Amino acid sequence: LFSITNAYVSPYGAVIKNGKVIKESIYKYSYKKKRNAFLSYCKKRFTNKIKKVDGDCILIHHSWFQNYYHWMIEIMPRLYLMRDNLSDKKLLLHKNISKFHLDSLMKFNFKEIVFIEENEIAKCTNVCFTSFPNYYTDKFLSVNFQKIKVIELNINYAIMREMKHWFEKYYPPLKTNTTFCNRKIYISRKKAGHRKILNEHELESFLTDKGFKSVFLEDLSFEDQIHLLNNSSIVIGMHGAGLANILFMQPETHIINFVSDQHHEFCYLSIASVV
Repeated sequence: LFSITNAYVSPYGAVIKNGKVIKESIYKYSYKKKRNAFLSYCKKRFTNKIKKVDGDCILIHHSWFQNYYHWMIEIMPRLYLMRDNLSDKKLLLHKNISKFHLDSLMKFNFKEIVFIEENEIAKCTNVCFTSFPNYYTDKFLSVNFQKIKVIELNINYAIMREMKHWFEKYYPPLKTNTTFCNRKIYISRKKAGHRKILNEHELESFLTDKGFKSVFLEDLSFEDQIHLLNNSSIVIGMHGAGLANILFMQPETHIINFVSDQHHEFCYLSIASVV
């Protein structure tokens, strides 16, 4: 847990103190991200685009906050760790958020939410944030005399199990609701902008015959997504943000993840191990 006084906070969660970017505030820390955050800070200070925020603030988001996967798996655990001490705190967030952001924050008791515009920087009396419990690591494997880069999710299982059960406490399974009785589901990315299944109509026809129901998670509320996955026994889907919800599945259930042979990322294998 970090507590920084008289610091600046960028719209994307970078913390700057005495002209230096606090590296622990940046996800997947790199020279480029640190440099860009510093240049943006300098520009906004020069143009006096400063929002003063008094009192105690907390910071949870990073530059990929708009993606559901990154929000649920990398950002929400930071908030969960500070959940018991929020009533007198202001949450700092980028102005451009979606409904699922607000829905997922409903059970947390903030003093208020302060939104930072894209073209401004916040000057805070005091800002608190944690390090990232879950983060990516890279390694190389030798396959057929070729080196292949593999991306894995270094996940804190204890924290994720606690957070899973905490959400389930507030959103218990709706056993009698017929909307969530179909326990075999296929998560479609038909409405997504990329990473789609080319012959999806054939796949859906095949799965329908096997008793599966196709769903678009982006059409469901945050609460309904938790209920649906919590009551599902088999989930099939293309590699994408919607599969972050497998966090809420029960033990001894199953997930089939379609992924390109060029996409060597195994984050959902880690999430599936959180029971």
